[in-house]
Amino acid sequence: MAGSMAAPSVGWAGSHAARVAVGNLWCVGRNYLKHAAELDNVIPEQPMIFLKASSSLRPLAAGLLAHAHEEFHHEAELVLLVGSHVPLGGLPRERLLESVRGVGLGLDLTRRGLQNELKQAGHPWLMAKSFAGAAPVSDFVADFDLGAIEFSLSVNGERRQYARVSDMIFDVPTILAY
Repeated sequence: MAGSMAAPSVGWAGSHAARVAVGNLWCVGRNYLKHAAELDNVIPEQPMIFLKASSSLRPLAAGLLAHAHEEFHHEAELVLLVGSHVPLGGLPRERLLESVRGVGLGLDLTRRGLQNELKQAGHPWLMAKSFAGAAPVSDFVADFDLGAIEFSLSVNGERRQYARVSDMIFDVPTILAY
């Protein structure tokens, strides 16, 4: 085999330690009441899980995006680095957070025009959510208090989003168990 590609990886804030390989990007849609209401979406009764290809992952400060000529919808998101497997059937709720090695922030980029076209046609919207660079993420921190995390997104000095982890419809243990 002529050469091999390195697995996508993430780093640790303030550290030059080895990067951590990432296999899957599990995403949760419509997990904030305010955002679901903004999009006029039905509030889900269970977590709405979708995947992004690992090739979607890139450093938050990286350069140009694929499909740069298109308009992107962007949302700041809490990103969990799950470092150990949660077995089929799950773990006891009080032990689920043990599998989280770190937290970071990311952007969920969506090719909204394409997503709307695909939805109207009744097709999966994978190509609108999973493309090269669709998941920029920060470095991760290992010392965190999930209940205290809040974040915001500003574009050109204008705040577009503010969220607290405590505002999530489904909390982190529920998502990990799902």
